[in-house]
Amino acid sequence: MNTKLQSELNAQPRVAVILVIITFIGVGLGYASTIIAARILGPIGFKQYAVAIATLGVLSSIAEMGVGKNALKVLPGFQVSDQMSFASGYWRYSIATAFIASMTIAVLVVAWNLLFRDVEAAKPVAVAMAFLPFAALCGVGIDLVMANRLAIGGALIARLIVPGTTLLLLTGVSVYGINVSISVMVMLYGAGCVLGALLALGVFWRSSPSEYFAAAPSYRTKAWLRQSIYFAIFALLASALFRVSVLALETLPIDAIEVALMAAALDTGCLILLLAKSTDKLFQPQMSIVIAESDWETGLKIRTKRRCIIGGACALFLLVIWLFGKRILGLYGEEFQAAYPALCFVAVGASAWTFFSLSPMFLHYRGKSVFVLVVTALANVAMIAATVWYGTTNGATGAGLVFCVALVTTILLFRSRALSEFDLLEREGVRAQQRLALESAATD
Repeated sequence: MNTKLQSELNAQPRVAVILVIITFIGVGLGYASTIIAARILGPIGFKQYAVAIATLGVLSSIAEMGVGKNALKVLPGFQVSDQMSFASGYWRYSIATAFIASMTIAVLVVAWNLLFRDVEAAKPVAVAMAFLPFAALCGVGIDLVMANRLAIGGALIARLIVPGTTLLLLTGVSVYGINVSISVMVMLYGAGCVLGALLALGVFWRSSPSEYFAAAPSYRTKAWLRQSIYFAIFALLASALFRVSVLALETLPIDAIEVALMAAALDTGCLILLLAKSTDKLFQPQMSIVIAESDWETGLKIRTKRRCIIGGACALFLLVIWLFGKRILGLYGEEFQAAYPALCFVAVGASAWTFFSLSPMFLHYRGKSVFVLVVTALANVAMIAATVWYGTTNGATGAGLVFCVALVTTILLFRSRALSEFDLLEREGVRAQQRLALESAATD
């Protein structure tokens, strides 16, 4: 095991706790920004603002093209295997791909809005599109920082600096009573993306080995594009898996309150997913190094430590939901306490996914991306069908049960396949060591 990886392994518990704290602070900052924006703009203005910001968020994820997620896999591997020319090529490829994709999408969206919508109504979205390249580069830059195994640095930019900048600007507007338009409010939000992109790329530059910039770049464009698209599609399908229940319920002839109850259950029960989101980028680069170096002993140590950290947090979360779930739901309104059974089901499913969340990533790293995408797509279809069937008579509780069964089944399937792949790699590694030993003995 290399010295740096051993040091990172020893620091994992502390770093994981810090990442969780940073993530939840970031959620608070984002929530505070939303409240201030709503108070300044009023209901009608806030709706236009929210649509513009949501459009920017969704399209920036698409514009990233999965290159940042793939960086967590390939850059650590290139570094430990001393393939610096490919590392030099990959970060250039990542930035160029995100920039070109974001500019193309921005132009198309602005053109569509100007052609088919009223100019005044289209203006906030058009302004948001001006910040799309910065939002995409911010996301990719943060992943590049994480790929350099600076998990806390990347989290600080993503969870504190970007939303904190927006909150600071919105607070200034609110305190000084400045009368601003919806478009200016969108610009205040976009300022956080600009600062985040500049900081992330700057930190990546300073934290990378000099060979990343001095070595002549080599490219595997087709392979990288294919791998990146796999990651992008999986992120989209996984996001749908956590939200499709509400959309399915909305189509059914049931009371509207059942849809609201399920939405509240999902919002609360899926909070545990933030734990996976905040810590997986700590473990993914290390997992890439383990695979590149065939260091299975270290891989088992990482898996054990992660199980202790994440398992304990999931158990605590489920205990809180069990004991205080009704009170938490009561914050939405007294009538939302009826969502308690659905909340318990959702929390169990989300906790199972969080505990084994590295399994689909490991399969991606092993070249089993098509398997992961097919299973996730089928899980979405099955969840929709089962929710329509069982939710019609059982409402939010039925939808919660379907959510739980679908997530647990899907992630356990990934887990089983990942264990098989890990055992196969371990056996191959043992056989390779035996061959080397035999060759060495024959030479002597």
